[in-house]
Amino acid sequence: MSRKRGVASQSKRRAPTRTPPNWSSRIFLAARQAAKDYATESSGWDESLARLEQLIAQSLDTGTDKHVVRAMEDLEEAALGEAVNTVMICAENAASSLPKSAKSPVCSRWGWIARR
Repeated sequence: MSRKRGVASQSKRRAPTRTPPNWSSRIFLAARQAAKDYATESSGWDESLARLEQLIAQSLDTGTDKHVVRAMEDLEEAALGEAVNTVMICAENAASSLPKSAKSPVCSRWGWIARR
């Protein structure tokens, strides 16, 4: 390719866009790891729980609370009841730290505050 064509084609390329994070799968994996660490009484349980809390808080901050609910449903389907309880507690803690203007009615199925 000639230099002219190379420069012309480079200028027409769009800047790469950043894909949004897949919150439900990230929360699912973090919750499963936290449950696994808790069951084996591993020393990494505190770190796993902190990572899960951070992911849920970030998800709620960005307004993607539906992904938290979806991750909880996926954990239920995978028969990981302890992980569901852990996610619910982390979601309650994260939702309680949100400003009151960002809160909406309580999610009746899960019992924690969710935004629409």
